[in-house]
Amino acid sequence: MRIFVSLFISGLLVTSVNAQTIIKREHSAVPINENIHIDGVLNEASWNQAPIADNFTQFQFKYNMASAYKTEVRVLYDNTAIYIGATMYDPAPDSIQVGMTQRDEFATADFFGIILDPYLDGNNALEFFVSAAGVQGDAKAYAGAGNFGEDFNWDAVWASDVKISEIGWVAEMRIPYSAIRFPNVDVQTWGVNYIREVKRNRDKSSWNNFDPQIDGFVKQCGLLKGIEHIEPPIRLSISPYFSSYYDLYSDKINDISSTAWSFNGGADLKYGLNDAFTLDMTLIPDFGQVQSDNQVLNLTPFETYYVEQRQFFTEGTELFNKGDLFYTRRIGGTPYGYYDVYYGLDTSESVIDNPIQAHLLNAAKVSGRTSKGLGIGVFNAVEGETYATIENSEGEKRSELTGPRANYNVLVFDQQLKNNSYVSLINTNTLRDGNYQDANVTGMEFLVNNKSNIWGVEGGAAYSSIFDADAEPTTGIHHRIRGGKTGGKRRFILGYDYIGSTYNINDLGYLPINNQLNFSFNTSYNSYEPLWHLNQIHMVFETNYLRLVDPEAFQNFSIYGETYGSFRNYMYAGVFFYTEPVTTYDYFEPRVPGRFYTYPVNYNFGGWLSTDYGKRWAIDINSNYRVFDDEGRYRWNVSMSPRWRATDRILIILDAGRYYWPGDVGFVNLMGDSIIMGRRKNVTMEGVLSVNYAPLVSMNFNMRLRHYWSFAEYSDFYNLGENGELLATTYNSFLPDGTSSDDVNFNAFNVDLVYTWYFAPGSELNVVWKNAIYQFGTLLPENYVDDLNQVFDSPTNNNFSIKVLYYLDYLYLQKRKA
Repeated sequence: MRIFVSLFISGLLVTSVNAQTIIKREHSAVPINENIHIDGVLNEASWNQAPIADNFTQFQFKYNMASAYKTEVRVLYDNTAIYIGATMYDPAPDSIQVGMTQRDEFATADFFGIILDPYLDGNNALEFFVSAAGVQGDAKAYAGAGNFGEDFNWDAVWASDVKISEIGWVAEMRIPYSAIRFPNVDVQTWGVNYIREVKRNRDKSSWNNFDPQIDGFVKQCGLLKGIEHIEPPIRLSISPYFSSYYDLYSDKINDISSTAWSFNGGADLKYGLNDAFTLDMTLIPDFGQVQSDNQVLNLTPFETYYVEQRQFFTEGTELFNKGDLFYTRRIGGTPYGYYDVYYGLDTSESVIDNPIQAHLLNAAKVSGRTSKGLGIGVFNAVEGETYATIENSEGEKRSELTGPRANYNVLVFDQQLKNNSYVSLINTNTLRDGNYQDANVTGMEFLVNNKSNIWGVEGGAAYSSIFDADAEPTTGIHHRIRGGKTGGKRRFILGYDYIGSTYNINDLGYLPINNQLNFSFNTSYNSYEPLWHLNQIHMVFETNYLRLVDPEAFQNFSIYGETYGSFRNYMYAGVFFYTEPVTTYDYFEPRVPGRFYTYPVNYNFGGWLSTDYGKRWAIDINSNYRVFDDEGRYRWNVSMSPRWRATDRILIILDAGRYYWPGDVGFVNLMGDSIIMGRRKNVTMEGVLSVNYAPLVSMNFNMRLRHYWSFAEYSDFYNLGENGELLATTYNSFLPDGTSSDDVNFNAFNVDLVYTWYFAPGSELNVVWKNAIYQFGTLLPENYVDDLNQVFDSPTNNNFSIKVLYYLDYLYLQKRKA
């Protein structure tokens, strides 16, 4: 029998559920009539009238221990904003770390933050942080991702300042009501928590204690009371932009060069439809300044996944990510018929221009949550037509449609239930003009927790439909369920996941593999008590048993285990193993339905460590060795990432990795009814140098240089047998010099140099230089220097751009007008 008891003791609301105790402390805000000047000095009289929130508790490196540093927080409010004044006492103020970084990054500085849950639903919150250097950070927090459900792509417009003194440092914030959503009621009760980290000692603490054994931190906030008779303001802002681009293309080998200018203009609009729902629109968007993609050599049968970099598609998308059915890179991505244009050419024709990105006209989204906990999200985007240009030997040109006009839609309903549970309904829809493929996917997912949030069951189902003009619709299904003990020190989860052979969400989603049935078991042990030299330790063990759906057959069985933890010197480290202890069957590598490659038994061992980022020097190291029951075949991967905080304003990070795979076996091509497989040495080396220089809080320079080199060198070829074995073949692509025409060499060399100046609240100037070199061929260089010579002899594209975005807020304009 479960007993739920609530007691008010000394201003604390104590909620006991079984063995779990959640303490909700209370703090009160005080109304004011005077103006508060945000300068990092709490010298207004109102601050002295505000109750103090103090007695912080550590929750990360030293769980449930009192912070060694005193912190006092006060909250005020008026008709337009809430004000937070935090005093961070420190006996050694000259040791306060004040690393200057770009917005949303605090790896090298002490910081203070506030978490606000205005609807008190325990699932969604807003976070506002400021570092001891004065750098702002903000994020949306949401349930469903454990203690890491934070979206730092969300940016609000608010004010803050800090001051360091002989007692420590002070943070002062003004968060306008236009930056948050809250219910339209006379008396407000919000969820709240305050966070502080002293970087040099990794003392990370909160006002209301976080229990890491309970999944999710929003529901562990305290209560903020005392805010009364405030009204949600008109939330309307528009951010017009102007941009200009200069492109320089150079091919020095063929003595070809070209230049081009372009000018763009558009706007982003935000409008609060009511106290809970917001409309976001981007009109004639310009995403040309986003970071270059990490292009790779993909020898697998699966599509490469690219991380979304465009802010409109990363900000405030937690609702649209429900069900994992929406992959935003489909919008404005590669045109639907990009590759088809090459197959319809006459012998005298060639493609001289084929845009790799579809023309995105506009996108809009409406999202929010009602007072009853119903979240609603509506998304729409429209692409215009995209054309390739084809020229014949006589110089005559023609255009061919590669991307039709397209309309993308996403609709989400997400009902929150008690115990931080939820049920969601999701629909994605793709409509294209003309005789092109349309698609529709409808899905649902749910999470049900018990009162203590220790036991839970989650699952979902989806139904996909593909519509071709000249064929019957192709439909498919996906359903899954997993559950068990999801909280506490000892946890276990059983899972079942069925993906039908015709299930396809890739018109607006991302699904690399279908036609699979997976049974899984996961168990873990998590200790947050100090042991030996460890602050905490985690152990994980997992097994997966996979079968093919059509034809029904065994596919794979694997075992995975890992032990990791944090040490008292604030270093993280772990070791892991992975094995496929029986012969398995790869039904995807042959690229022919029903055929498979017999994959050998293999064993993988590895480890990693990450030292204290609070030091000037730190390093991440990751390595693993995978050996196969196949003579001469193994994989050895090593990556290192040293970081150096040269000054409080300069941070340098080098990511370097080498991935050495001799004796690898993979698909080569099809020869009639024969599937040709090859044995190859696949070597990949990648280096990324990142330099961030922030001379001011409002200004930073960011340079990112990446060189990626990967090649595959073939040594043998085989026919793939009916039983998945490798058989002798007459296929031979070897050249007189011993190389093969199937050898592959790929390089990607990118430089992104970005200057950003936040010249007014919400407004920014960006100046960007992007250099891109992509080299693909069959000639394998002898060494790294020889490869670099190939790279710099390849065609180069340089792009120079400037973009100005200005934030206009309706309330500010009304105030000036008055």
